[in-house]
Amino acid sequence: MASKMMRRLVAAGGLHLAASNFSHYPDAAILVQNHVSARSGQPDDYDYERPQMHGLEKAKDSLVNSGKEIDSIMRNTKEALQNLTIAMNSPANRRCDLEEPLPEGSGTQLYIVDNADLRAATSGIGYRFQKVLWDRDMKTIARWGSTIEGVDHGDGWVQVGNCFLPTAVQDKPVLQLQQTKAKLMVADPAALLEIDGAPTMYSGPKAIQDRPREVELAQESAEDAVDKNGVALGDTMEVTIKGGDHDGQVVKGVVEDRDAENDVYELYLPHAPEGHRHVSSIPFSWLRRPDESAGKDGVLLFWAVTSKPSTMDLVTKNIDHLRSTYRGKADVFLLHIDDKAMWMERSEEWYNSSVQFSSEYRIPKQFYASASMLYAADFYPPQVRLGKMTLPQVVSKRDYKWIWMVDEDIDFSATDLNKLFGDADRSGSLIVAPAVSFEDRLTTLKAATKMYATGCSAANAMCFIHVPKPVCQYRYVNFVEAMFPIMKPVAFHDLVACEDCSAQIDRLWCMRPAAKLLQDHQQVCAILDQATVTHTNGKTLRKWETVDRSYAGLRKMEGQQGDFVEDIATYKCVP
Repeated sequence: MASKMMRRLVAAGGLHLAASNFSHYPDAAILVQNHVSARSGQPDDYDYERPQMHGLEKAKDSLVNSGKEIDSIMRNTKEALQNLTIAMNSPANRRCDLEEPLPEGSGTQLYIVDNADLRAATSGIGYRFQKVLWDRDMKTIARWGSTIEGVDHGDGWVQVGNCFLPTAVQDKPVLQLQQTKAKLMVADPAALLEIDGAPTMYSGPKAIQDRPREVELAQESAEDAVDKNGVALGDTMEVTIKGGDHDGQVVKGVVEDRDAENDVYELYLPHAPEGHRHVSSIPFSWLRRPDESAGKDGVLLFWAVTSKPSTMDLVTKNIDHLRSTYRGKADVFLLHIDDKAMWMERSEEWYNSSVQFSSEYRIPKQFYASASMLYAADFYPPQVRLGKMTLPQVVSKRDYKWIWMVDEDIDFSATDLNKLFGDADRSGSLIVAPAVSFEDRLTTLKAATKMYATGCSAANAMCFIHVPKPVCQYRYVNFVEAMFPIMKPVAFHDLVACEDCSAQIDRLWCMRPAAKLLQDHQQVCAILDQATVTHTNGKTLRKWETVDRSYAGLRKMEGQQGDFVEDIATYKCVP
């Protein structure tokens, strides 16, 4: 069939037309002609055949040379791809060490990472291992609004640690020189000296300062073991600071020595900043036993709630569990953001017996979970902001040990609350949170249509750090998520006093109290691993899943508050 078609082409002159398509490739045209003539049965005329053989040799040589060129191209391409793979993989295997000290006298300066001109839809700029844009650390970024310290090389690059940041991207400046940096102050316990009659902190070798003295109780006689105030060496006491900036703060300590004649004591404060943990000349009037007057009103649980049936069911179940299992005193405050009457209609008797404080506050509908997520940042985090508005009047008139601002979709009906608050006390921290198991009761479709980030994954550090670590009783951390805070009243008062501590507060409140209060900065916050609650992801109020991606205003916040927490981390696991 093919031979007949080719003969027709030859007879009609079509072969000349077909061959002409190869006019730019004469050797290939000769090959086609030779192939067709062989298939069409033309005579093997010597005068005709020889030039065809000559063309065949030329075509053969041409094909061989072309093959060699292709082989060379393939080899070069393979090498280039291998080099590119190495270049692409190397950032995944390496990490920038931003803490690596720069050469002494190199002239470090402070820069703000600025997105005002570039307006990039990202959370920051990636660090580069070299002064080239493609060789970047894929996981380490300088976030918009943050402040970095580095050396300007004068060639469009600033060195930070052992890596680099470009000063401009797409001809838009992204690093702005800052003359001064607002840093968190190191708490100075010596400020107690400003208070008349205050105890004094004394210095000494660090190794001695950071551990309690050995108390040889066996050397004391029975009558000397307990003094006239009922205090013995080795007793755990709480120091209530009276006066000055720390007025009202309670610090836990161990009695190391005493001066019976002057009725003053010396204590070791394990949660004070390092180097300032031994305090002398503490008057007895400043002391109290942890199990006596401390937090005589117990704990306060605060919810901002809607009247959705699912919310009422869950909050009621939690409160019933609190009343039936917790051995301490507990008050409940419900702030109704839509309709309190629905709760009263449900069970007025239960409400009056279970809820000590209530109020109503109608939030705008754009801040509901059903509204556009673009409004979320304006009312974040809801229960913290609402707590700041409504709780001070209640807290100021009572002596609570802890204030728990509970997210309305947290289920603690299976949690050992005695263990939770007991470990909170033992941690000595100012802000604690339970460990959390994350449960997504929304369907995937509903979550997708609302643009929610469902559940919790290892990629999301802000919730992943709350996943329980069974080997720890509790962990000292630099971050406690805004849905779970359990706060000492002194930390709550500090939060209320900060007018700009609403957006991104969970990236500030583990650092800010260390500058304001008598507390080791690495013990301000703790996660309680042996007391787990369940986050049901009920989506009644807007929460962190959209806001954590927004860094608007962080530069202003950093300038006012100092460094915010950028890299979420655990300081120490206490087994």
